[in-house]
Amino acid sequence: METMEFQTASTVAPWTFRVLKSMVRRRIRGSSWLTEQLRGSGWFDRPVLFPLTSKVAIEVPIGRRDSFWDERDLQDYDALLFETLPGLINQLQAPVMMVDGGADIGLFSLKVVATCPQVRCLRAFEPNPVSYQSLSRNLARLNIDAVAVNSAISDFNGKGAMKTPNYDSSDHARFLAADPAGGIPVTTVDDLKIDPALHVVIKLDLEGGEMAALRGAERTIRQAPKLVVILEAHPKVFERTGIDPCEMFRCLAALRPFRFLGGERSDRPVDISRPFFDQFEREIVNVTGVTL
Repeated sequence: METMEFQTASTVAPWTFRVLKSMVRRRIRGSSWLTEQLRGSGWFDRPVLFPLTSKVAIEVPIGRRDSFWDERDLQDYDALLFETLPGLINQLQAPVMMVDGGADIGLFSLKVVATCPQVRCLRAFEPNPVSYQSLSRNLARLNIDAVAVNSAISDFNGKGAMKTPNYDSSDHARFLAADPAGGIPVTTVDDLKIDPALHVVIKLDLEGGEMAALRGAERTIRQAPKLVVILEAHPKVFERTGIDPCEMFRCLAALRPFRFLGGERSDRPVDISRPFFDQFEREIVNVTGVTL
């Protein structure tokens, strides 16, 4: 896991960053090597504050391999999902509470806040201390009740350790393993004690830890008047864990009635009685569950 020292964010990205982004996109030979050389020399250590909208900005630690992002990357992130998701969330009566599990630097949360005025409260969980630094500062700029939590979420309270799968060495692919001697604090969604009168949005991107996090959110799921739940179906995670994504959806459906929508726009019905990847391409798919 990378470590970076905090520096005050710049509102202008270095010209070298912009040139290299263009070179990488055009697949110019040597551009990736040059990027790594400059990155390793500390050339991109200063984070950049990019606007998402006229009211919401995001600090991006561009010196980190997993967030070497510019404005185009930020706008493209889950762009198709955000064609349909705000319509589902904005049907809920304000104030809506959002819980973001695996928030990273907060990009998903900030895009929800930027497009969903019904969301007035946010609790974002991120166990990676480097990502958490940016997440905390990004949430502090919002004009809603937003709190960053440097913790993992699961179905227990205690400690854990982050593990790296053999198919992806990036921070985004790391997953939680219970470990009493581990350095990662672990909690549950139910421990938030969310007001039972609030509608709730739950987004979980936990690289296989979603089922445990859902078990740790059972009371919240049962008591909220209405919910929108966003989960990721990942073929590599399915291969590693042996847990078909539809098992997560059946877990939710056992608590209360849901309809599930998948695909790039999360607009295709999911039959939870069938294997997920018999219905969808074997690629990463966002699935949205909406209470009936």
